[in-house]
Parts: sequence; structure tokens; C-alpha cells
Amino acid sequence: MESGDEVTVGMYSPVITPFTPSLVIIWVMALFTVALGSFWSGKVRHKLYLNERETIVRVPGEGEQESVGGMPQEETSMHVSPFSIVGFVILMCLMLLSLYYFYQYLVYVIMAMFCIASSMAVFSCLHPLVSRIPCGTCRTPYFNIYLVRGTLELRQILLLVFAVSMAILWVVMRKQPWAWILQDTLGIAFCINVLRMVRLPNLKICTILLSGLLVYDIFFVFITPLITADRKSIMVEVAKGGASHEQLPIVLKVPNFAKEITQVCSSIEDYNLLGFGDILVPGLLISFAFSFDLQVGTPRYVYYVVNVIGLRPRT
Repeated sequence: MESGDEVTVGMYSPVITPFTPSLVIIWVMALFTVALGSFWSGKVRHKLYLNERETIVRVPGEGEQESVGGMPQEETSMHVSPFSIVGFVILMCLMLLSLYYFYQYLVYVIMAMFCIASSMAVFSCLHPLVSRIPCGTCRTPYFNIYLVRGTLELRQILLLVFAVSMAILWVVMRKQPWAWILQDTLGIAFCINVLRMVRLPNLKICTILLSGLLVYDIFFVFITPLITADRKSIMVEVAKGGASHEQLPIVLKVPNFAKEITQVCSSIEDYNLLGFGDILVPGLLISFAFSFDLQVGTPRYVYYVVNVIGLRPRT
């Protein structure tokens, strides 16, 4: 280029499309998690309900019922009251505020809790499959280590080692570009296990919980920017990690595959995120709906199918 040559300068604005392949991937993962977790939960609840009916006999002349067998059984649902649900929502608010102000310390506590919970979840989710393997049935001697007691089969020990190794590998490699696959795998197992174990007793409790979490979500996402000094959402800042180099592992994350080289200056995030709450909250309702389908005998599990079809995760 010589002096006097004409130079044309143009402003470029990258095209930000509302649809990317990563959104499809994260939606499929969320749909799979909710559908499988709620289906498993409903089946477990219905099985416990049938067992409860079979093991209860009426005492002649008294009109009372007593269980036979003398063995404690897993409850069909949690015994929770509306006040305990309100207390749970308040506890979530306090936890979110604690993370907002003490993120650099609590993030490692959450990571440790995630590793423990996800390891247990992987073990629980894969155990029904591993138990079908005909080999490795030899057992260890009886052990009693603090609160852990009993015996384990060889195949159970190998599964436990595999589950713990996945969590440890994620901790060590969490900064790698491919670590999101491992985090999502652990997260999906965690959510499925929670849906399997947490069974709400009735529609009233479901309604109170969902209503309380709706208010919680609206306040910390849309209202807090109006009252915070930096005009930022508390929930968004906690989800993104703020100024910290660590991020909470309580999300499903998928890279933005559609990001082009020309979009390096755009406002599009490197990852699309979906919090576990956006999976667990509707999943708890769908779990109850499916258990209702099984108990009442609705044709083609209509409540379960309609609720699953209506899922549209918010990313």
C-alpha cells in the first residue's frame, strides 16, 4: 500500500443466531435426564406402594393395620410439610447469597460435595446393570468402618472404583477443553439419582415447591440487578463464577460449536449452561405425574408423556 491509495474501512457486526447445535445437545441431555429419572422414580414409588399394600394386614375386630415381616421398608414418598418446603426455599436463598459473597472459598466445598454425590450417583445408576453380570460375585469378609458396614461383591468394588475414578479424573482435568463431557456425565447421573430418591408426597407439595422456586428464580435473576451495586444478577454471577477462575459444577455445559473466528469479540459465551435446578424441579413434578399414572392406571401414561413433551429447558 502506497501513500495516497484509497482505503475502505467497514464495521463488522457478527451475526448472533438464536439457534446453535450446542442448544440441541444440551436440550437432548436434559430431556433424557428428566425422562429417565422421573420414569425410574415412578417405577420405584409404584413398586414400594404395591409392596406396602401386600405387607399390610387388617387386625380382626379393631379396624387397625399393622405391617408384617418386621423389616423396615423404604418410604414411598418423603414426609414433608408446606412449612418445610418454605424453609427449604429460604435455605436456598441463604446458600446463594453465601456463594455470592464467599464464592472463592465455597466453590471448593461445592466441588467436593459434587464429587462425593456424583460418585454415589454413578454407582447407583450403573448398579442394576452391573448386578446382571454373572461373574465377580465373590464377596469380601464382613466389615464395619464407621457408618459403612456389610459385605461387597467383587463387581460392586470394581464399580465403586470406576465411579470414584470418574470424579477424581474430573477434578484433575476440569480445566481441559474436553472436561465438559465428564462433568455432564457426572451431572446427568447425579440428577437421575436425585429424581430416583426424592419423591414428593402429593400435588400440593409439588405446587408449593415449584411456586417458591419460581419466586426465588425471578428475584435472583431479574430483581437483584436493580438493587446490587454493580447492577448484575446474583444468580448469573454465581453461575458464571464472577472474577474467579473456578466454576460451580452444578450445571450441564456444552461448548458453543457454532462460534466462528470472526465472532471472538462477540458477547456469546464459550459454553451454553443449564443448571441442575432446571432439570430437577420439573423432574420432581413429572416423577409424581408418572407415579400417579401407574397408581391410577391412566391410558398410555398420559400425564407423564404430556409433561415430558412439554419440556423446554431454559439456557
